[in-house]
Amino acid sequence: MKKLAGLTFAVLISALLLPCYGSVTACASLAAPSDRHISYTGRIDFSTPDRPVLFWSNSSIRARFTGTSIKVILDDSSGQDTFCAVIDGDESKAITIQCKKGIHIYDAASQLDGDDHEILLVKRTEYDAGSTGFCGFILDEGRELSKFPLYVPQRRIEFYGDSITCGMGNEDLSRKNNSDMSLENGYMTYAAMTARNLSAQTHIISKSGIGFMVSWGDVIMPDIYDRLNPNDPKSKWDFSRWTPDVVVVNLGTNDNWLCGSRFKTAPSQIQIVEAYIGFIQALRARYSEAYILCALGNMNSTEQSSQMPGYIEQAVSIMKERYGETKLDTIFFPYKQTDAHPTISEQKAMVGPLTAKISRITGWDVKAADNEKEGN
Repeated sequence: MKKLAGLTFAVLISALLLPCYGSVTACASLAAPSDRHISYTGRIDFSTPDRPVLFWSNSSIRARFTGTSIKVILDDSSGQDTFCAVIDGDESKAITIQCKKGIHIYDAASQLDGDDHEILLVKRTEYDAGSTGFCGFILDEGRELSKFPLYVPQRRIEFYGDSITCGMGNEDLSRKNNSDMSLENGYMTYAAMTARNLSAQTHIISKSGIGFMVSWGDVIMPDIYDRLNPNDPKSKWDFSRWTPDVVVVNLGTNDNWLCGSRFKTAPSQIQIVEAYIGFIQALRARYSEAYILCALGNMNSTEQSSQMPGYIEQAVSIMKERYGETKLDTIFFPYKQTDAHPTISEQKAMVGPLTAKISRITGWDVKAADNEKEGN
């Protein structure tokens, strides 16, 4: 393990630890973000190898380590981001890390039994909450990241979505603080849970309030779907770095709300359908072989009076006829009978149908233990 990878990392960690411990080497072992035993998933900016930046919800960092405790060093832009730390795959004991603005050290686990463990660190919040630089792990004195390899699934699913896919308010059982970022848990969304069901890596490109044609904010999904840093129009994601087997697009809920009110002249049915087709075709240009699932729901966009399911069905039908699409289908999640963002239990209601649908399409079994490979 590289205890200090370069002068910048050494100076940074020394500045953090000296006030607390007086000596870096006397109190802890350090693992730099560039350590080859750390695995990353998500659209993460590695332009500074020892401070990779996480923007998107559910971006994650994994490592195996020895010892009884582990700390994480994070540099948060806003003090609004939260992370969850899962040790040894035990989701029931996951802890939430509430970031403070700037560089700080956070306890992720302590007093662990045994000597070989795995940490999964996941960004719970969407990019509107801020971005977070990962500055490394702090281990017990004399300990290190495990040389035993991590297992990274070969299967890959990418999601494009709005607040439902972000998990906005999913921890708010009262539904009174349903747009509170501190109650947003991207790890416990239908998207993240479906990927775990199928032992698949996942990238989640989502923003609350966004649509494919109109949004509550200033950008629509076609504006940001190809960005690495979602706040920077010049920051482009290299699609060749990560190619999904399945793409799930769950957009249309905000368009359903806004198409009739945000334009001087309300768009016609065919304009809405063509806008949707345009976005799906943009994805198809990036992923020629991926199976694309056009999803919708489970908020008001799939209630009985909504026209949006019909628009999406029409768009899919046109694409099959116009472009000869064969790897394209729909899945609509039933309206959950409340207007608030879905809670975790309401998110879970979408997981079973989506898992089954993807399994039928791909032939993937749910356990998938034999479909993993070593490496980062």
